[in-house]
Amino acid sequence: LIDLKRRLGVGRRCFGYFHPAIPGEPLIFIEAALMKDLAQSVQEVLWDVPPIPECEATCALFYSISSTQPDRSEER
Repeated sequence: LIDLKRRLGVGRRCFGYFHPAIPGEPLIFIEAALMKDLAQSVQEVLWDVPPIPECEATCALFYSISSTQPDRSEER
């Protein structure tokens, strides 16, 4: 729960991408961090403490892309 709050708190965005062929089920989720400057490492993005106010953000960093679909390559 703590990790989820950190990923969806101040200065964070989560986007779900859907396709009409699979209504109601996202294909992927993308997580973004709103930051003042470009980060030098992913740890800097993940542990942006305290997060900056969103009105001060100058860039958005996409740091996680999660597929929600099962890997079907093994079924072949």
